[in-house]
Amino acid sequence: MLSLGRNPGEYLVIGEDIVIQVVSMEGDLRLSIDAPKNVSIVRGEVYEKYHEKPECREQSITLIKVYAKDISRQCSRCSAPGHQEKGSFCCPACGFHADIKTNAAQNAKKRGRAKAQINEGNGPALILPEGLSQSS
Repeated sequence: MLSLGRNPGEYLVIGEDIVIQVVSMEGDLRLSIDAPKNVSIVRGEVYEKYHEKPECREQSITLIKVYAKDISRQCSRCSAPGHQEKGSFCCPACGFHADIKTNAAQNAKKRGRAKAQINEGNGPALILPEGLSQSS
């Protein structure tokens, strides 16, 4: 394991295409991570909570990770970009209105179901958005 000290604005490069930058150290440490879409970025406590869960293995539940970028800013009805205001999501394209968290959950479910078709026949699935640390 490599342990380094970094100041805000400084960054690390992992391989050719992963950049981790220190954004802020006021209160909690804030990091910015730039990585390809195929690289899973999940907070440690979320990963540990769902990865290798004995209950999932016992019930043959497959963990499906979905891409979380814009999951709360995309309309779960028509997939158009929408806007958020005071805890509500609004889609100007189709007129859909919902709670921000409800819209995001519906998008995660839709993305997970689409991805699950690849794993068809492997039993039930638990859907976990990748990169939750970006907005939660």
